[in-house]
Amino acid sequence: MRIRTDRRDAERLARLLHLGWFRPVHCMSVFGQEMCVLLVARKAIQQNMIVLEMSMFGLLRNFGRKVGAISRGGFETCIRELAHSNSMLESATTPTLRARAWATQFVRRRGRKTVMVALARHIAITLHRIWVDDKTFQ
Repeated sequence: MRIRTDRRDAERLARLLHLGWFRPVHCMSVFGQEMCVLLVARKAIQQNMIVLEMSMFGLLRNFGRKVGAISRGGFETCIRELAHSNSMLESATTPTLRARAWATQFVRRRGRKTVMVALARHIAITLHRIWVDDKTFQ
């Protein structure tokens, strides 16, 4: 078995660098990393909003209500109309619609970057309240 030491490893790495086997790598700047984080967070929020809407469609479909093509502005009114006749559907969709409405109003007032942080805090506070009080979300 060969004897390996830090000194020998350093000599071999220096020799490889001298021969040109290694090239400098690109490292993102701090600004680039921040922008990447913001884009990933924005994408996550977009995907979660889509999942939220699709789950509402699934809840209504289980009760025989079909949601057709609707615009973004008419989503809440359409869901409320379809869930109006059933109290169980109302109790299932109302908190979700309330959270969605809060997020969209906040986006209009503050901008997307602030909303990502605020929405994460809002969800964390709500989950903490549920955990501490051992209650359901309303």
